[in-house]
Amino acid sequence: WRADYDGVPAGIHAQRSLVRVEPHSQSRDSLMPIRYKDVFGYNDCEEVHRYVLEQLPDGATIVELGVGHGRGIAMLLELTRQLGKHFRVVGIDNFIDTQENLEAGYSQLSPVRVYDGLTAVGAMPDQYELIVSDSAEAADRFDRVNYVFLDADHSNAGVLRDMRAWWPKVVPGGFMGGHDWDFVCIRDAVRTMFPQAVIYDQHYCNSWLQQKEV
Repeated sequence: WRADYDGVPAGIHAQRSLVRVEPHSQSRDSLMPIRYKDVFGYNDCEEVHRYVLEQLPDGATIVELGVGHGRGIAMLLELTRQLGKHFRVVGIDNFIDTQENLEAGYSQLSPVRVYDGLTAVGAMPDQYELIVSDSAEAADRFDRVNYVFLDADHSNAGVLRDMRAWWPKVVPGGFMGGHDWDFVCIRDAVRTMFPQAVIYDQHYCNSWLQQKEV
């Protein structure tokens, strides 16, 4: 991997991105399962992701905001494998050890740690992309996405900021969803933007989902 600073000052961590190098010998079409449950994290949104991915066309762009140690990315890659589809899967995170992250057990966050962890559970580096960026600012890098899943800033203002930045990028018929519905601040933000959002409030899933009208 190499760092691409996009011509901005060296201290602007939010604009730094990772650019994939040539893939390893194993291809995107690997039939090996990706053991996402071996990756630390609280994202158990398989039911939501499967529902969405079954409806997306090949070549769709999927973005996860808030990567942590990579559990959500690994889950998306495994579901993609199971469905026999090909998606562009992108993870976006500022990889900063905030107090919120530390209290949740996420420490020493880094894209290299995600890369190493995903490789250890069977994911190949040509199957996904990582962008080091502020979650809302990263929306400017995309013209359109088919599915964006929010699991980054968990404050009310942060969730609203991400939703407002990314919703215009979602294609008609596409989806926006997010984790941690049980957080009051997230619930209030979602109800503000999407009063009719579908709620998956089971303990193991605990998510919300909104589809954009065609």
